[in-house]
Amino acid sequence: LTKGFEDALHLWRKRIPNLVREELRRLNAKSTHHELDFKEDVRELEQAMDAFVGAFNDANLYKELLRHEMLTIPKRQEFLEQMIAQLEETQFYLRDFEDFYIWQNHWLQLKPSAQKVVRALCKIKPDNWSAAFESWYLYHLLLKSFHPGLVWDAVDLQNLSHAARDLRTLMPNHIGALWQNRKNKALKQLKSNDGLAHKTWFGKNNRSLIVDQKPEILFRDHIEPLTETLPVLLVTPEVALDVVQASKKKFDLVLLDEAHNISKQECYHLLEMAERLVVFGDSKQDMTPFAQDDFLEFCKGIGAQTLHLDYQHAESPQEWVRFSKIAFDTPFKRLPSERSAREATTILNVEGRYDERSRTNETEARQIIDWLNLIEPTPAKTYPVVGIACSTVEQRDLIAAQLLRIRQRKLAGFEKIQQLHLNGLGVYQLSELQGQHVDVLMWSVTHGPIDASGSLSRDLHFWNSDVGINQLYIALTRASQKMYIAHSIPAGLYAVLAADKSLFGTCILSNLVSFAEVIQQGDRIAAEAHLQKMKDLLGFQDAYFPVSRFMEEVEIALRTYFERSQMKYSGFAAGMRVPLYVERKSEAEPSSVLLFDGVLNQTATPSYEWEAYLKNHFNRYNIESVSVLSANWWKSPKQEARRLASRMLRREPG
Repeated sequence: LTKGFEDALHLWRKRIPNLVREELRRLNAKSTHHELDFKEDVRELEQAMDAFVGAFNDANLYKELLRHEMLTIPKRQEFLEQMIAQLEETQFYLRDFEDFYIWQNHWLQLKPSAQKVVRALCKIKPDNWSAAFESWYLYHLLLKSFHPGLVWDAVDLQNLSHAARDLRTLMPNHIGALWQNRKNKALKQLKSNDGLAHKTWFGKNNRSLIVDQKPEILFRDHIEPLTETLPVLLVTPEVALDVVQASKKKFDLVLLDEAHNISKQECYHLLEMAERLVVFGDSKQDMTPFAQDDFLEFCKGIGAQTLHLDYQHAESPQEWVRFSKIAFDTPFKRLPSERSAREATTILNVEGRYDERSRTNETEARQIIDWLNLIEPTPAKTYPVVGIACSTVEQRDLIAAQLLRIRQRKLAGFEKIQQLHLNGLGVYQLSELQGQHVDVLMWSVTHGPIDASGSLSRDLHFWNSDVGINQLYIALTRASQKMYIAHSIPAGLYAVLAADKSLFGTCILSNLVSFAEVIQQGDRIAAEAHLQKMKDLLGFQDAYFPVSRFMEEVEIALRTYFERSQMKYSGFAAGMRVPLYVERKSEAEPSSVLLFDGVLNQTATPSYEWEAYLKNHFNRYNIESVSVLSANWWKSPKQEARRLASRMLRREPG
């Protein structure tokens, strides 16, 4: 019995801690033992805690109220510990409360899609949040905006080029047929409505019928059938004012050429006659720059949209294009030319003497006439159009008089002069050459020494005026095939003048003469050195294609496959400046021109026919044109770089 009691007591003692812990977990005012004096203490503790939580919620420290449904003391103790931890955390973060409040207020106002963007940025935690967002935004914008039409290959461009060429061939006939129908309809209606007017305008005897008629009345009464019959009217501003304006018709489009030499007073009325007015001009050809009253400057002054033609469309030899760019800041982009500057340039120092009284140089005049005997017929058995340019009006009159004398007296060589005259031979002072282009230009510089000691005429300073500088520019841009220059400036003197940039006109004239002599000798190294000397003297900075971020990324990616010395921004390829030129390292490798987004000329509406012409030009010089499409590049730059390098090294068409 004793042993059984001891075992039971030992077992009871062993169970007591578990029973106490179990009772403690269930401890509250209702579960306290009735024989123990703790019920009131526990009840007061519970009431105090409930009062504290209520008072805390009344303080509105948190937007969400604290709630508890804890019935036991341990659970209440655990709730208090959580509350203390929350308060400590709040106290810790109160130092950033102002920023947090702004952020939280912003976050709650965001749409779900915007919250996704912010949540993604928070996960990445970039160093530059703005750059990260721009990168993410651009990526998704490109992803959603991508269209298969943004990607093409060489076959697509070739088909487009062929189709455009065929369309251009057929378009004139289609336009002609359309206007012929409109013309027939207009003439039939005019003949029906007013037979006399029909005879006056289009009858066999219209010249005799129009004698007693006033042009402004004819235009006023019959402008509609006239414009239906002649869709394009070519008139001077004076005729447009005195005659055409009387019709009070508003034309769809009015084009004004040579606006730099037309006064604004002559052209005000054109603004009222045109739905759209397009003005063409070149301030470098202005013969009255001091007046500042030409219509071109007027249009710039009133804020008209101005477009600058960056491409040199005249087929000039590369050397002369570069000279003009340095001297006159002409467009540096140009169409490829196969012409040799040496074959297109003839210059001779005739050692003549300038007569200041008559403002003539007879030696140069005789040389110009002798050069006319060198003109040969073209393959079409016709003579080219020859223009003789003189620096003074008196020299022009002297040469014109000598040519007339040869023709009238039928002196030696008059037959050729007669033929040249029939084909457009003209003698001009340089200012009169505006708007005209000739196949061959013979230029008499005229000014030179006035005595045996070689003293230069003071008239030479004419070239330092704005008019003289503009006439120099005209002299370089009129000839389409060949230019002859006769001058009388001693070599030692024009070498001195060429180094004095303070007298800009004589500096450019002297450099022009010396450069032409180097070109005539065929010394390319000396010609390049001369151009570099001009750059240093005039402080000229070469014009380049702007380097875009896309170009930089492509160039950096290709460094794995090509040396940096091979890749040249705004390099020269077959005589043309291109955005990025990759030069071959050896004869076995090809050179490449990278066409960003498939075109060389970055415009809103590129001419793919013209782009195809440039590609053929590069191919003749063993240079490949390789397209780099941004629509492909942004998806996988490394993979696209491998493909690009493969096309370039394997000479695959791009």
